[in-house]
Amino acid sequence: MKKIKPVIILMLVLSIIGLLVSVYLTATHYAGTTPECSLIAGCETVTTSSYSAIENVPISVFGILFFSAALLVSGMFLHTHHKRFLHLLTAFLAVGAAISLILFYIQIFILDAICMYCVIVDSITIVLFVLVLIAQKLTSQRKIW
Repeated sequence: MKKIKPVIILMLVLSIIGLLVSVYLTATHYAGTTPECSLIAGCETVTTSSYSAIENVPISVFGILFFSAALLVSGMFLHTHHKRFLHLLTAFLAVGAAISLILFYIQIFILDAICMYCVIVDSITIVLFVLVLIAQKLTSQRKIW
């Protein structure tokens, strides 16, 4: 556990941050406001675009579900040490990372605008995928716990 535990704990922390940012984006959406973007202009363009919702449900709601699931499965793996949870998390985060890359593409090349909160969420998702790959590598070695 000494080798893998810090990786899983970092995944839990990043999932909490992603969850909090997703909650903030969802709250601003339903409040009818735009997120405060102090570093980069473009949050309004991104968060009000046709790409910001699916059937009137903001993408950030899916972020809440995504990060909640990542928290749950990461926690279950940390608690039980069953590799099936790690395998599930790997597949789940691979899909999330692919979607994040698509969302990055949409921001940069289609909308020509950047939302720093969206970038944070997408970056966290990609980092989580890299971390779960590291965790997979560590579990393939002996004496990970």
